[in-house]
Amino acid sequence: MKLGLLALGVWAGLAGCRRDEGVVFPVFDTANPGDPEVWISPNRMSFEASTDSQYQTFSITNVGDAPLAILELTLEGDTGFALLGDAPPSKLAPGTGTEMVVEYTSGEAWSTASIWLQTDDPLNPIEQLFLEGLPLAPALWITESVFEFAELTPGCELENNLVLYNQGKADLEIWNLQYSTDNQWLRISQAPELPLVLSPMEATTVTVSFAPEGEGEDAGTLLVFSNDPEALATATQSGSAAWEWVHLEGFELLPVDLVLALDQSSSMMPTINTLKHNTDALVGALNKAGLDWKASIVARDSACHNAGPIGPTTHDPSGTLGVGMSDDDSLHYTDQLLAMLHTAVLRADEGDCNEGMVREDSVLHGVVISDQAHQGPEDALYYVEELRELMSADERLVISAIAGDVPAGCTGADPGTGLDEAVDATDGAFLSICNELHQLSRLADASRRAVVRLPSPADPATLSVRVDGVGWTDGWRLDPINDVLIFETQPDPGLAVEVDYGVLSCD
Repeated sequence: MKLGLLALGVWAGLAGCRRDEGVVFPVFDTANPGDPEVWISPNRMSFEASTDSQYQTFSITNVGDAPLAILELTLEGDTGFALLGDAPPSKLAPGTGTEMVVEYTSGEAWSTASIWLQTDDPLNPIEQLFLEGLPLAPALWITESVFEFAELTPGCELENNLVLYNQGKADLEIWNLQYSTDNQWLRISQAPELPLVLSPMEATTVTVSFAPEGEGEDAGTLLVFSNDPEALATATQSGSAAWEWVHLEGFELLPVDLVLALDQSSSMMPTINTLKHNTDALVGALNKAGLDWKASIVARDSACHNAGPIGPTTHDPSGTLGVGMSDDDSLHYTDQLLAMLHTAVLRADEGDCNEGMVREDSVLHGVVISDQAHQGPEDALYYVEELRELMSADERLVISAIAGDVPAGCTGADPGTGLDEAVDATDGAFLSICNELHQLSRLADASRRAVVRLPSPADPATLSVRVDGVGWTDGWRLDPINDVLIFETQPDPGLAVEVDYGVLSCD
């Protein structure tokens, strides 16, 4: 709107003076009287949105050396603005000025206008004062409008809350939310029910989650559709994921506690005598394998040990084992060897007769020695499961057997039916009681349980195992609860083992 030329009144008059007073006339340099110079301040005004009218003032000043003529003062633009008060004087003497008042009444749209001032300033005859005013409208503000997640390990997840805030002066209506992403690792995990109305100064939140499934990057954009008159509101998020890699070399062998459950019935006497002469082969093989071993003999109905625990530091360990095998108790029914083995482990608690027989971190290697098939109130696999539960981990149980061949048996021995099932279920060794008593060294091989302890949790998909430079895709498994890699196929002594993996850590 153009207000047009404001009427400028020109007033002139002579000041009266008394006859007896002296009159002083200023002296002018008529050759160079100087020029007027206009100064308008401020040259921009901004008004907030309000239900009440707002007022601001600006000044017009003559900073020159000659009188300044104000020729025209006009306002052009939106009708929310108005000039109030009387028109400015037609002339301003050097060093003098005047003030004007601007009124703003907020509407429903952004308002702009300009005040134009025309003077006889020879250098700047036209000055502009720019006006802007906020509307009585909703204004959506999103924070954080740009957000970058901290680098994550694949398989982990982080969340960030975006605040949608109505900083306007009218109700904000949010109609729809849309989210786009490159890899689908970024997503909206929680949002308010739509449509939603936010009063002025009211806010809501939208949760964005970042859950990378592999190494790489992702970027996402949130679009918020509302009645904000300015624009479609957006917020962007980004995130990256990478593995922290661990390289390990070598392996360790778990300590092993051998418990030889021995049938001492009369038919077993020749076998026991032969075993006594081969205990040195067993002790030698255990030592050669580098095992931290202990051994006990159990042959009583009570399941209390005849001898043990015997170890490498025991004086004459092979002779002590032999004595334990021949320590006969006339009152026994020890053909139920798996049941007796189970009871022996139960009685290994502190204060009981087998205290120290089974260590907390060791492998229990039960060796059942009998010329009969499995005997007992339960089948063989029942005792396997009971022993596994006592040992708390599958790799901590091995059952071997010295028994008659299955299915035919051999001279003087019935087939070791049932005992062979326990052996197969725990990757133990089965020795023929008829012709393999001299191969007790095989019990040492069956006692080996190689593991690699991981210093941090591993993502199973990243695990790589090499034995002597050859990749092993099987023959091992991961215990994610205890962070241990367990070999089901034992690497031979002296072979180099290398393990690489990505750390599964969401701290």
